[in-house]
Amino acid sequence: MKNYIEKLVLATALTIIFSLGFFSIINKSMIWDERCYIGAGKYILKTGNFEYNIFRAHPPLSFYINSIFLLPLKFDDKMYSSDDCWQTGYDMAYHSGYSPKLILILARLPFIIMSMILALYVFYWSRQLYGVKSGFMALALYTFSTSIISQSNLALTDFTATFFIFITMYHYWKFWALKQKKHMYLASIFFGLSLLSKLTGMVLIPILIILTLYGAFNGRKNIKDLSSNIKTLLTIFIIGFLVMFLAFGFQFKPLKSVMPSHYAERAYEEFGNKFENEKIRNLAVYAFEKIPLPFPAYFFGLGAVGFTSKEGILKIFLDGDVFSKSPWYYPPAVLFYKTQASLFLLLILSIIFFKKIKSGNISDEYIQIMPMMLVFVLFMLNNMTVGLRHILPIYPFMFLFISKIARLKNVLTNIAILILMMHYVVSSLLIFPHYFAYFNEFAGGPANGYKHLVGANIDNGQDLPGLKKFMEDHNLQKINLSYLGSIDPKEYVNYDYLPSPYFQHWVPDYKPYVTVTKRNEDCSEKKGWVAISITNLQNVYMVNETCFNWLKKYEPVTKIGYSIFVYYIPKNY
Repeated sequence: MKNYIEKLVLATALTIIFSLGFFSIINKSMIWDERCYIGAGKYILKTGNFEYNIFRAHPPLSFYINSIFLLPLKFDDKMYSSDDCWQTGYDMAYHSGYSPKLILILARLPFIIMSMILALYVFYWSRQLYGVKSGFMALALYTFSTSIISQSNLALTDFTATFFIFITMYHYWKFWALKQKKHMYLASIFFGLSLLSKLTGMVLIPILIILTLYGAFNGRKNIKDLSSNIKTLLTIFIIGFLVMFLAFGFQFKPLKSVMPSHYAERAYEEFGNKFENEKIRNLAVYAFEKIPLPFPAYFFGLGAVGFTSKEGILKIFLDGDVFSKSPWYYPPAVLFYKTQASLFLLLILSIIFFKKIKSGNISDEYIQIMPMMLVFVLFMLNNMTVGLRHILPIYPFMFLFISKIARLKNVLTNIAILILMMHYVVSSLLIFPHYFAYFNEFAGGPANGYKHLVGANIDNGQDLPGLKKFMEDHNLQKINLSYLGSIDPKEYVNYDYLPSPYFQHWVPDYKPYVTVTKRNEDCSEKKGWVAISITNLQNVYMVNETCFNWLKKYEPVTKIGYSIFVYYIPKNY
């Protein structure tokens, strides 16, 4: 009977995860980075071109995954003639003859399926650590997490990294718990897949080193334990790197050979700036041009992301202020505003009662805590942290850590936990289908989220279908529009252009991510119907930093998905 109930609960949870994920995205447009990412895996498999500019930011695994259901589709060979992912992805979605909605659903569907799998891992790990009640609690926390739902239904890299990091740590824990080599090999494979998902996966390297060495000295001073643990660690690393080598098509070339020409030119400039000694500079150039590396595209991405993470290339909005780089306290602010309030209170309870409910082996707790801490610190030190998606890997570990409070037997505490869980579930259901725009009570809810955070935390171009429906319902033939998103709004609506960020490919005066200090932006007041992405309303990426302040004296007629505000301004106002 117990086994039947467990299967029924799991089936119900998986159905909910699929339903909330699927039906929350079928009427959402392509968000910013998806334009570059969607179909990239199909492109790589078709062309074998690892010089594709997408490797400037990420390894290929997420792109292979988003292409799984796109593989049977037939695209014109012209789609593969460009090495610019922004053009290829746009053409596949909007100029291939297939419905853009179909392309988006097929590209996003694998991640929803992955979310269902990750839910099972969260459940089984919690159950094995703390018992079946904790397992059910961890499963519920995962199933109704607005953070997980909002990111696990998009064709991005962040959920893939979250998925493989957590599974790597599960099998690593399982190996030390049972001493079964199959779990060591599984941890090794998933470690390699984590590295292939996103550069965030590299956080596993220090985590595994610290935990493995700690295991050797945890109550034991035997040098044989240290030797054995180091062999295990080396096995995990070697197999993981072989997995990477395979995924990059056994690529073994000099770094320069995989870099677009403008990046190579920038590399030479950096050599000149960094190395004053001519011999050292020549040696660096020689290594750059001649010495082959395994999967050099990965190292190219690592260098490019490291450079942009240090320099910062996007402005950051937080509580009314605009920063040229992410301040160190930006990730904590994102976590504070975007995480369900009841989850914070449950976390506090789990800390208060930690000594009473923790695992009998303290190492079990360290394996959960360390990934949360290192991922968080990593992005606190990163000048390019743009939002919730970057700190997403902490959430499954948080659910696991919190779930132990289900072991408490105090009646009053259990009532408090039940009330908090009810709030947690209701807060998730009420925001459907706009999970991307979720903000908690500390932020004043999603309607006030734009006052605290914008961009990738609420407004990433996802609500063009909603704007289209609004215009149809109100019989509007055209609207004044300032839009933040990588897709030309003409794919959905007829509009008169209002100033929009210059780095969007579709704007008349497009420029890439460079510092622009002069631009012809018509910021004069407009009459009639005006729609504006809230990031633009806050003037974050406008050269004229007061461009749309005139709109703030009006109240919007509606807020579409909380990311596009629509105003009606009478001509005689």
